[in-house]
Amino acid sequence: MYKYKLHIIIIIFVLLILVGCTDHRSNIKPEAESGVMDLTQIQLKNDVVSVDGKWEFFWNQLLDPDEVEAGVLNDYVQIPSSWNKYTDNKVHSGYGYATYRLEFITKENVRLALKIPRIFTAYKLWVNGELIASAL
Repeated sequence: MYKYKLHIIIIIFVLLILVGCTDHRSNIKPEAESGVMDLTQIQLKNDVVSVDGKWEFFWNQLLDPDEVEAGVLNDYVQIPSSWNKYTDNKVHSGYGYATYRLEFITKENVRLALKIPRIFTAYKLWVNGELIASAL
């Protein structure tokens, strides 16, 4: 009987240690609004942030960063989604091309990392005016 109680106490002790060692992430989940994501309320060193929300959407325009201001903004589209589910009083087919843009606001000049999932389409990814990834 004594050994049984000791095992229960050890199991409870181990569970308490494991619960105390969990990864504490911020409950703040920013979402992009009107093509801007505000990251000033989270600790960027410890948090992983999804870039979901409303991104700028330029339909039938492939714009380099220096051309975006001259482009015609069609609207803000919810990401993740596909553009043929999006309507701006138009239905877009699965064929076509577009430019999406999202700007980030941070408290200080920090280095951010971006995890790019496998994308089975052609794309160019620009960060601060620099082409950092592409698949053509």
